[in-house]
Amino acid sequence: MFNKLENGDIVSLVVVDDDTQRSVIPGALTYVRVITTTTVGGVDQDNVVKNDDGTYETPETITLLVNTTQAKLLAEYEETSTIHAALVYRGDAKTANKFLEAQEQYFIDLAEEENTESEETDDSDSGNDIIKRANDIINGRADYYDVEEAIGNE
Repeated sequence: MFNKLENGDIVSLVVVDDDTQRSVIPGALTYVRVITTTTVGGVDQDNVVKNDDGTYETPETITLLVNTTQAKLLAEYEETSTIHAALVYRGDAKTANKFLEAQEQYFIDLAEEENTESEETDDSDSGNDIIKRANDIINGRADYYDVEEAIGNE
């Protein structure tokens, strides 16, 4: 599909786990903008020229406009999965931006949900706190785990 995508298209990324063959569209990668597609030779789609035999070099890479969280997810999925792009929208910028705004709202809602959960957490239950901190590290919401802080020896 890479040779069909155009700059400015909105795509959803379908992640297929290499081990289980299970396919999902992660909420964080539901709507992303295509910046360009690039051939193996490093030529952007806009600059591809016809070969001597009348064919074109097929693009092999999609460059996407993503935030830091999305970039981390893509790097993780690239190691463990196969990623496919599904065209969601091609057209005017105003409508395309509605999709990107919906994607941004996903992250806003996620942050609000995490804030609500952290406010509801009972600090006296240190076992759950340790699990929450571990999940925060795994999911990129925390950079490190401070053992002294966790056990109250600040």
